[in-house]
Amino acid sequence: MRKGQAKVRDRVVGPAEKRQESILAKCHPALFELAPLWKEAMQEIKRLGASPAVERVAELKGRIERKLEDIKRRHSGPVPPPPNTFTAQIIHSEAIESEAEGVAEWLHFERHRVPLKADVAKHRARDRSATHRILRTASDLARLYCGQRIQPFKSDLEHSGMFENFWGFGLERLTSEELADFFDWYCPCGSEGHDPEALKRQRDRFKRTLSRAIG
Repeated sequence: MRKGQAKVRDRVVGPAEKRQESILAKCHPALFELAPLWKEAMQEIKRLGASPAVERVAELKGRIERKLEDIKRRHSGPVPPPPNTFTAQIIHSEAIESEAEGVAEWLHFERHRVPLKADVAKHRARDRSATHRILRTASDLARLYCGQRIQPFKSDLEHSGMFENFWGFGLERLTSEELADFFDWYCPCGSEGHDPEALKRQRDRFKRTLSRAIG
């Protein structure tokens, strides 16, 4: 190794290695099993195309659910997490009786950035805006049921999905550079050059969305 090469390596590789150590220290260990699983699922959905065979979707769903149950079994402790730790606790109802209800709650949040359960409560209090949002979600669900396309969401589902799925596992504690590294590893968009500042701004917006949802 020529003189000076070690110092160059320290400048280039050293900080990345330190960021990796910091990410591992800040995040829950389950995250490093959940994130690649979600990336695998999203990329498989892309490969299946717009009209996948029902059998292929069922096989993928079953495989992912089995892996999720295994991760949950190994990483869940005896004490449940505090309320509103994870995005799912904020978005979804405590007891979802059917898969259709879960889809409706997810669809409503993606479209309006407001939990459906919050809008249902406002609707009962005769809030007109909440009622319009619920009707829009019902219309989207009807279109999907009939095999029709719905208007795309404003948010990028791949990037927003990273925050929605993994909030509470440590993403909220990462620096902007660490956040970009994590997205380079696990984001299903496939980019290996995520913009740290753009991700930080998106995280800040998502945090504000969750704060409004909690009230």
